Parts: sequence; structure tokens; C-alpha cells
Amino acid sequence: MGQAKDVVDEVWAALESHDLDGVEKLLDPSVSFRMGAESGRGTAKFVSLLRDYLTAFPDLHHEELDHAESGDSVALELVVKGTHTGPLQTPEGQLAPTGLEVVWETVDFMKVRDGRVASWHVYTDNLAFLVQLGLVPAPASAGEQPVN
Repeated sequence: MGQAKDVVDEVWAALESHDLDGVEKLLDPSVSFRMGAESGRGTAKFVSLLRDYLTAFPDLHHEELDHAESGDSVALELVVKGTHTGPLQTPEGQLAPTGLEVVWETVDFMKVRDGRVASWHVYTDNLAFLVQLGLVPAPASAGEQPVN
């Protein structure tokens, strides 16, 4: 395992132990991020987004299925789980806790520069996430006909 992957593992460990100060120390001050509908630059905004997720899913944890590392770039294939027991801040407003366990698959692509995460882009199936929270109905399978 290389240095970039070590930094990524440290960030995840700090995040899952709710050590957001530790996460911030591992982020480049001008970190760029993309996570769902949210994107931006800078540690303050990104740490605030992470805090929102930890508030909504205090037991948030991940399982790494696979990873690839090349130089300062790390790609992770993950399964992330959490129980929605706190309010979730969304671009459309706050979602009250549902008590539901949510499981989502992601690919996180991160770049590390000088021992800190310089970018963190998350690619996930947002529809599956919303269906599990009961916010949208499950899509009909390919063989089903819509009900009129």
C-alpha cells in the first residue's frame, strides 16, 4: 500500500470515529469535493457536509471492496452503511430521521498532495439512496408495466 492510500485510510478512520478535526488536518485547505448534489472547494464547506452526514447517520461506516492506486490518485470501491437517526440536511431542506438503515455503493476517487487529500469525488447511485429513505418510489423493473 502506498502513501496516498495510507492518507485515505487515515481520513476514513477519523471520519468514522467522528474526529472531524482529524479529518480537516488531512485535507488540503483548497480541497475540491463532489458528493451527490453537493460540490465545492475548501475544508470548511467540506467538513460541514461531512458533519451533516455524521449527524444524520451517526453509525456511518464503510467496507472497502477494492481499491486502485496510481501515484497520488486512489480509487475506492465501497459499500457505505448507516442508520438514519438524525436530521439529514439536503439542498431541498432538512429530512427528519426515518430510523432506516441505508446501504449505498460508491466509488470514491481521491487525489493526495503533500500528505493531504486535495480532491474527493464520490460517485454513487443517488436513486438507490433516495429509495431506501422512502423519498422516491422504487423504479419499475424492465419487465414490469407501469400501473395506470
